[in-house]
Amino acid sequence: MPDTIPYDIKETGTGIITLTLSGRMDLERFGELIPLVDTIFDSYTPSRLSVDMTGVDYLDSSGALFIVRLEDEARARSVAFALSGLSREKMGILSLIDGESLATPSLATKERPTGIVAQLGAGTIQPSRMFMISYPSAES
Repeated sequence: MPDTIPYDIKETGTGIITLTLSGRMDLERFGELIPLVDTIFDSYTPSRLSVDMTGVDYLDSSGALFIVRLEDEARARSVAFALSGLSREKMGILSLIDGESLATPSLATKERPTGIVAQLGAGTIQPSRMFMISYPSAES
């Protein structure tokens, strides 16, 4: 199991919250990062959220997704948002996440047509679903 994400949350009396992150922000720690979004917005009433990433040693797309999620939540609550401590490499990773695409509903259909093999299997399990083939009678 990965080490816990080192972070620090500081609040000033004016509603300014500073989240200082350090260590690795990766897929292994994503499950520990996401609850921070609720912690910050449910436990505090920020008017401004500053995220300091100077101490982050490693950032992958999962860590970047966390930052995008944090920024989206700030925007939804009309909270000013600022990032600092971004190296060129971290900025490149963050640029891989397209927030608009994340908010766009999928174009995939909800139900996919089943193939003949799946239909035969379903018919075997539920005979009432079997297809009946009728041929014209000789009397017609």
